[in-house]
Amino acid sequence: MPGSTILFPLVFVFNDILTEVYGYARSRRVIWTGLACQAFAAGTFIILDKLPPAPFWVYQEAYHRLLGFVPRFAFAGLVAYFCGEFANSFVLSKMKYWHQGARGRKLSWRFVASTLVGEAVDSTIFIIAAFGGVIPWSNLFKTMVTL
Repeated sequence: MPGSTILFPLVFVFNDILTEVYGYARSRRVIWTGLACQAFAAGTFIILDKLPPAPFWVYQEAYHRLLGFVPRFAFAGLVAYFCGEFANSFVLSKMKYWHQGARGRKLSWRFVASTLVGEAVDSTIFIIAAFGGVIPWSNLFKTMVTL
């Protein structure tokens, strides 16, 4: 978990830099490529879970229990990534347009604001899609507020 706490915001910062330097159109292409890679990885795990085990493998039930949430988490991650990254890029792009005369003076504000929006959208969608109906809604709400 500590690794994701550090890496999660960095994804948005890198997307901010990409959007700032190359524009919203190029950023969208990178987001679509990342989405395709994530979908491929999720599909691979789903297929691996469905394949019959080797004759000597006696831990298939444990393997299935471990991968049982992968389809739901993969779907939640794909939708959250898609919405969060596009929200981040869109906010950064709009703020850049609004602050055209400011040059680099408002750059850090744009990065912080767009990253906060992107992370909030991503986290909210992921938590609802991954855990909705599994965890009581009151606990789900507390989890979203305290992240």
